Amino acid sequence: MKTKRIAGFLPFLIASAIILIGVKARPMDHTIVEPSEIPDISRIKLPLGAKELKLDFQFPDPKKGPFLSQPEGLTHASDHRLFISDMVNNEIFVFDMLGNSQGAFGRGGQGPGELLRPASIAFSNGQVIVREAGNMRIQLFDTTGGYVAGFKIFRGYTDLMVFNGLLYTTPFLSIGIPDKGSPKMVDVLDLQGRLVNSFGDPLNTNNQDFPWLNLAHLAGSSQNELWVAFKSFPIVRKYALDGELISEFHYGFDISAVKEKYNRKCDSERVTGSTQPYYATIVHAVCGTNNGLYMIDSTAGGRFVIFRMDRDGKVGEFYWAPIAGRGFSCTGLYVREESTEKRFYVLNASEACVAVYSVR
Repeated sequence: MKTKRIAGFLPFLIASAIILIGVKARPMDHTIVEPSEIPDISRIKLPLGAKELKLDFQFPDPKKGPFLSQPEGLTHASDHRLFISDMVNNEIFVFDMLGNSQGAFGRGGQGPGELLRPASIAFSNGQVIVREAGNMRIQLFDTTGGYVAGFKIFRGYTDLMVFNGLLYTTPFLSIGIPDKGSPKMVDVLDLQGRLVNSFGDPLNTNNQDFPWLNLAHLAGSSQNELWVAFKSFPIVRKYALDGELISEFHYGFDISAVKEKYNRKCDSERVTGSTQPYYATIVHAVCGTNNGLYMIDSTAGGRFVIFRMDRDGKVGEFYWAPIAGRGFSCTGLYVREESTEKRFYVLNASEACVAVYSVR
């Protein structure tokens, strides 16, 4: 295993306004508490050479529909259709690459083919795989929405990828709470729901019982490797499909370094009882391509930034676009690389739409 730390690029990005405002919330039984010092990084400039993105179009049409309510997952099929899971409508919406509706499937319920809060979604070998947060279940559908199979899951998962007929998932870890065996970052399930393998050590943090610290996104590479990108720390791991750690990259540019310092400080200020600090999100969504791993981060100053890590762990390609409308909460990213251009499909839950960008 090799470990690399990627040098910084100057000047750099702007932090997330939502994070830095420090809004108080009460998720589940935890009370969010503001840290003693919130860094002022709103004036940090974009990375040198960052390219502005042009908004080409958005879908679905806000006047004609179909109407998304809480879009949570985005995946693409081999025929280039896009599938979007909606946790409120309890449906899977289908679109072509130009945003034209190709129908929808699913309805609320607990029976075969019915859905309750469909979240993570993936595509493999002509099948759409959906993780339901409400029914604690994974279901498989064909591309027309026909029910194929399903099985219950007995752990909370937060992301889902499919390789060679196996499901790679990220458990919702509470390390300080007793678990069966040592908790790992990735569980591997077969299509009948049986656990095949678990691998990847969680980050060593002070607030071990706070599961948000080890949230991660999964993406595949063209070399049959698995990218694991931590949400709150600028760390990306690359694994072989059997769980062997190939590389760990600790990338660094100004905004990621400032957010990491902020999160480390929150982690060092461990509090007892039900209170927990508010952590900054560095990576909101990812997409693996032939050219590496794309990651997206929202920033202060009304912008979001997409950046790319190559197979050697170097981060050196940046794109940005302004945030308009009701705000920005990205829950899915798809990057279509063609010979002469790139297109970025950004699932914005705040606007309940997919915004499609190209490089100016």
